Amino acid sequence: MLLEALKKKVNVAPTSSAGRLFDAVSAICGLCARSSFEGQAPMRLEGAAARIAAGTYPFTSPKKAGNLR
Repeated sequence: MLLEALKKKVNVAPTSSAGRLFDAVSAICGLCARSSFEGQAPMRLEGAAARIAAGTYPFTSPKKAGNLR
């Protein structure tokens, strides 16, 4: 149903902001379907992620590893 709505451009607003991605993920996860202030949905998503996070994963910056010129 979602893919069909996207294909038909139903309730789709073009945006250049990556923040809308976090708004969408938060809504899909059932965390915030309607925001009362800017950033509310991403804040709820971040809070949910912090509660279920199992830890971190190792990461080395390419610059520190000497792979970036």
